[in-house]
Amino acid sequence: MRRAAGRHVRAGRRLAAAVWRDPLRALPSDRPAVRFLRGLLLPLGLARVIWREKAERARWLRVSITQALVVLAVALPIGIPATQQELRQWHLGEGSKLTLDLRGLTLFVVLAYVEWVVIALSRQYHDQIGRMASVRAGIPPEDPDRPPRVAVDLRWVWMKIKRRGRAFKAWVAGLPAIALFGLIPGIGGALFQILLLSWTFFWFACGAAGKTAYAWRTEGKEGAADPFFLRATTTMQTANPLFRWWLPRLYLRLWRRLTVGLFPPLREVEARGWEFVGLTTTRIVLGLPVIYLFVRPFLPVAAADLVLRELAAPRGRGARKDLELLPVLDRVDRLVVSPASPEAAARARHAEDKED
Repeated sequence: MRRAAGRHVRAGRRLAAAVWRDPLRALPSDRPAVRFLRGLLLPLGLARVIWREKAERARWLRVSITQALVVLAVALPIGIPATQQELRQWHLGEGSKLTLDLRGLTLFVVLAYVEWVVIALSRQYHDQIGRMASVRAGIPPEDPDRPPRVAVDLRWVWMKIKRRGRAFKAWVAGLPAIALFGLIPGIGGALFQILLLSWTFFWFACGAAGKTAYAWRTEGKEGAADPFFLRATTTMQTANPLFRWWLPRLYLRLWRRLTVGLFPPLREVEARGWEFVGLTTTRIVLGLPVIYLFVRPFLPVAAADLVLRELAAPRGRGARKDLELLPVLDRVDRLVVSPASPEAAARARHAEDKED
């Protein structure tokens, strides 16, 4: 057993080293570990692409460090006194258990909010850094080449608020279905927590996919598949008479109505699930305030690469060279080149749909 464990560890190290050396290459494997590691390391691989070019490296660091200094300069004078006051009240016995659970988080919340404002004002700089990474990595860029500037884009802010609200409603819509599993005797509590964590992570992955306009290519497409959870509930409704009465049918219609606007990125996550699990893990681990400023430009580019890679090498076929070249190029061209195609029109409608 010890020898087998050692072989697995060595194989994992070799695999991680191969993906780290060239995470932009579609490795000739469909193993979940390879796909997960590629999604995990892809943003860092894009950062390495920028790092190799002196001028582009200097621009990336200059923008990110300037943003970080602004965030710290604004947030620390507000967050530190508030956090100190919370801790002082707790030590004096004036705090509640809730204060104990939340103490020290005020600074984190202030940093996050100030960072979001800084991103809203200077996101054009991130767009251009991401464009540089796209060009260097051979990924069709989504943003035009234009001089970035600090600007207040109220339309973009309002769009973000609406889409965050829509994603939250879609997440909440699935909770009643998950709560049913909590009624199972014995294992219901643990099963509910596992499913809730998985459901939340799934929506984080959908947010990672929605960072690129390429993920919205199936918007309005006739015959496109429903997400897996709606397919499963529809199958249960058909097979089990208990789910055919009016309340389950009403709930299923409401669930569909609250999530239908997010079907396109959901489909992309299903198509490249392990890759987007890896990308989402990187987004969560490196999503701390200030650190996120350095990695944010590369997340939409990584998502775009995964989506376009799915067009060129559908799941189950890896990066094999026996792909039929003409259909592959036709699928990509309709999305990237042909402005008259439905895919390109859907992409254009979401050209600025980059989540934060």
